[in-house]
Amino acid sequence: MTLRIREATRDDFPAYVRLFVELAIDDDPGDAEKFAREMMPTTLLAERDGAAVGYAFYRVLDGNAHLGHLVSAPEARRTGVGRALIAETVRRATALGAKEIALNVKPANANAIALYTSAGFVARETVTHLRAEWSVLDRLGPADFALAGEARSFDPALDAAFEARFDLPRGLFEGQRRRGSYTLLAIGERAVAAFDPTFPGAYPFRAVDGAHARALLAALRPYARPDKPFLNVSPGTSAEIVDALLALGATVRFQTTKMVRRLDP
Repeated sequence: MTLRIREATRDDFPAYVRLFVELAIDDDPGDAEKFAREMMPTTLLAERDGAAVGYAFYRVLDGNAHLGHLVSAPEARRTGVGRALIAETVRRATALGAKEIALNVKPANANAIALYTSAGFVARETVTHLRAEWSVLDRLGPADFALAGEARSFDPALDAAFEARFDLPRGLFEGQRRRGSYTLLAIGERAVAAFDPTFPGAYPFRAVDGAHARALLAALRPYARPDKPFLNVSPGTSAEIVDALLALGATVRFQTTKMVRRLDP
């Protein structure tokens, strides 16, 4: 049985939805148009005898690649699908000039961690991902909203400074602007977020302290959709920021460990 890795097409959307559930996360896979617009150009499909048995979704931004999804169908696990998708993603990311590639994996997923380690990835840090109901704003005070009033969209000329200050991938904000669905806000130089209300989620969501994290949450509220009563937040590795949002009533969705591999030119 021959394994083939190819670029995804619009017709692969049903296979993507079927395989997406294997990620075991509570995200919405989106509709066919969003798949075609935002994912298809950098999605690889694994086929065996004409049947979809896995996929990989990646992005490359200014020398940094991120492997966002890697999925093998249950019936195809331990048959080389994941390894083949990683190899092809690495090849394409290198050809696009990436110097390293990163991914996130749940700490309890020992099989996946073993696969990534064997493929040259090294664990770097663990991040807590949160979900906050917009009703948490009932617990904010006047000082939070006063500080939130200072939030402004920022010029692309400031992208690099924010990315360096908060240790974010270079080119992240530029890529989000190109996608068109993000609202980018900053509170001075002390907090920054990119909010996609269609998801809904904020990544990145960074602040220098708990007060600015609370204010940043309030600043995002006017951009929320009425049919989305919550947002998912990835606040990085700061325990202070996580604790500040948990104190408002946010809940832990899951944790991920970031793994990174350097790429040869």
